[in-house]
Amino acid sequence: MKHPEKDDKCFTCPQRKNCEMASEKVAQQKERIRENTRDIKGTIAVMSGKGGVGKSTFSTLLALFLAQDPVKKVVLLDLDTTAPSVPAMLGCPSGTKKGTLEPFHCTENLRVVSSGLFYGEDEAIAWTGTQKSGFIRAVLEATDFSGTDYLVVDTPPGTSEEHLTLAEVLGEIKAVLVTTPQSVSVCDVDRQIDFCRKAKMRVLGIVENMNMFHCPSCSRQSAIFSKNGGRLLAEKTRTRFIGSVPLNKEIARLCDEGVSEIAGGLSVFLPLLEKTRDCFLDTA
Repeated sequence: MKHPEKDDKCFTCPQRKNCEMASEKVAQQKERIRENTRDIKGTIAVMSGKGGVGKSTFSTLLALFLAQDPVKKVVLLDLDTTAPSVPAMLGCPSGTKKGTLEPFHCTENLRVVSSGLFYGEDEAIAWTGTQKSGFIRAVLEATDFSGTDYLVVDTPPGTSEEHLTLAEVLGEIKAVLVTTPQSVSVCDVDRQIDFCRKAKMRVLGIVENMNMFHCPSCSRQSAIFSKNGGRLLAEKTRTRFIGSVPLNKEIARLCDEGVSEIAGGLSVFLPLLEKTRDCFLDTA
């Protein structure tokens, strides 16, 4: 009969003791995170199958919209750790919180946590998967979440270390999936839905961005991608279709300048944001 321990690769590994100690430390940290995040009333993870579909824009506007309620406290967590864009969209200077893990207060009711706040604008952030996980756990352990009504999480495209870590350390997570109409984006979101179901994340619905182009000169709208990809995917996967929004030059300009409120050209997002909030409350 074979010796079960001697046949175990971990048993013969010279780093076994260090590995076991590290695993124990992570397990203890996860317990502290669960204790620290217990006051969060709801977590909404905004996801996309690929980059460039407007996921971070939607995350930022959703957090601002939820924080407009004077009695609600919102934390926006930017998990796109190596390519953070949320601080720029909110007009938060890069490196504002360098050397700390403190969130940035954007408004009275909205705080932001992002790796972009801890590094300079021109500094490269080249992290391994282990470093990304460590950063996420450190932030979730250090941030004061007392009284938080909504935690909005802007995740990186696809399914990576950030998504796995989030699913491991937080409790109930509800997901909103952002896509553009063309099939290359829709196919990736289909995979994302499969991941959410396997990770036991409830999918609130699908948001279709850039479904039409709004011409600033003549105000006509034209389709620049194939039509209704998000709606068709929702039907295929039996997922709620939250709605769609056109590609608008004004939206891009406002996000580049830094957004502090949902007004002007950004008002086109209001029906989507209201419906997303209502979908979340309906499943609470």
